[in-house]
Amino acid sequence: MDVELTRESALRVHAEACDAFAALVRTMPIDAAPVPNSSWSTNEVAAHVLSMLRALRTAANGEGGWRSLHDPAGENERLLAATRERRPGELAHALVEAAAALRATWASHPGDVVGWHGGVKAPLEAVAGVSAADVLLHGWDIARALERRWTITPEAATIAAGSGLILAPHFVSEHARHVDVTYAIRFRTGPSFTATFARGTLTVTPGRPERADCTITADPVAFLLVGAGRAGRWRAALTGRVRAGGRRPWLGLQFTSLVSFP
Repeated sequence: MDVELTRESALRVHAEACDAFAALVRTMPIDAAPVPNSSWSTNEVAAHVLSMLRALRTAANGEGGWRSLHDPAGENERLLAATRERRPGELAHALVEAAAALRATWASHPGDVVGWHGGVKAPLEAVAGVSAADVLLHGWDIARALERRWTITPEAATIAAGSGLILAPHFVSEHARHVDVTYAIRFRTGPSFTATFARGTLTVTPGRPERADCTITADPVAFLLVGAGRAGRWRAALTGRVRAGGRRPWLGLQFTSLVSFP
């Protein structure tokens, strides 16, 4: 199955992810449960997702979202504090409304570039795909906390992970300061990307490079979960879901340390 990251595919995956997330939230118990590896409860995670959907709608026109990309934790807490809903029923209802309003704003937006966080403007399909990633990953968090099932399809993961790569140059970590390396990243669902680190900067382009130091071939779901810290990179490597090859295959394991995804 070859998946293409387009405006239409990103908006469709976003709608499916938000609908599934709202359905999950609607069935949460009133008494919030702690979320593993997080300071938030299940209700707060749902409220966070709601706050982000609302923020992205105002950010589309350059008026809202995070004020800075350098303090994602602080910005998330600020937006969460301004979100009043906490009960599962009201959260689910507000999530459906906010997601639909956001997609309507994106769909009617002129041009291919839309406002994002911190005053950044980015391709609309990447912004929608990263928003879908946020919903999918937090759905994973809530489902784990409640011992429920949560499905991330290969298509949705491809859109989400590919979008994350496009916006990754804004989140290069300190570990990349002295690194010069080119990665070829190929998802088993079809798309490929070139990621070139050059002394603290990152350039990501669609397609495979003529020459790469390391080639990463990945199941998109595994790539998404490992990149977001929800799954271990060693387990993904040992099970073959993420494989590294090329002239310097050992560089595959350091890829996630070169980008600090929020």
